[in-house]
Amino acid sequence: MKLSQMSKKNSDTVVVTGGEPLMWDMSPITKLLKDNNIRTHIETSGAYKFSGIWDWICLSSKKK
Repeated sequence: MKLSQMSKKNSDTVVVTGGEPLMWDMSPITKLLKDNNIRTHIETSGAYKFSGIWDWICLSSKKK
């Protein structure tokens, strides 16, 4: 989905989860979202280096 399509649906928050999102640099996508006044939430295990601009962080640690 393109950012312009999200705005048309009146979305004001994006939640990033699944697998482990911080395996990648989240800075580019969160900057784009924040530049468009969209709140950013993330669920992470906390096992990887923190990146991105987040309004809300859920730490969901996992057993090895």
